[in-house]
Amino acid sequence: ACLFVPGVAAANAEDDDVQTNIVGTYLKLANQGDTFAQYFIAHRYEIGKGVPLDRGKPLLWYEKAAAVGNSFGMNISAC
Repeated sequence: ACLFVPGVAAANAEDDDVQTNIVGTYLKLANQGDTFAQYFIAHRYEIGKGVPLDRGKPLLWYEKAAAVGNSFGMNISAC
């Protein structure tokens, strides 16, 4: 049985918009070389939050972060 709660779908849509905006901001920073933002973007692609789930893009971003010294990126890209 499904339970429909008015307003929940709208709240989820608003959350998606917020998440997309957050990712957009971090993506700009990541492209400017911010290592935390690169790690953040990698993680978001890995979990599909604010961006479509993607199995290839996380490694790309983790490697970018690792290449400039981000220890989290180094640990993950070494796996």
